[in-house]
Amino acid sequence: MPRPRRGRFDLEQGARVLVTDNVVGIHFVKRIIMTTERWVRIIAGDFVLVSLALGVEASPLYVSRHFLWLAAFVGANLFQSGFTRICPLESIPRRLGVKSAGAA
Repeated sequence: MPRPRRGRFDLEQGARVLVTDNVVGIHFVKRIIMTTERWVRIIAGDFVLVSLALGVEASPLYVSRHFLWLAAFVGANLFQSGFTRICPLESIPRRLGVKSAGAA
């Protein structure tokens, strides 16, 4: 009986087969699709965390309380974009070729 080839083999639907000496293992890999909406959430979250780290006096990275205005601006922009569906940050990933959630 011939031995199976060793290595990794990709199947459809994101399944991956790993063949070793006498063991065949199958595990599923979920592909994460980055959409413009995910980019906006990631970047906005980063801006809020950085502005809090730089604006809160208890933080070891404290610079000035004025950095809290950046967190307020990001929060206000997210709030208004929830109603108007207009987000200035969303145009940047779209220009870079990232698809919208409706198109992905």
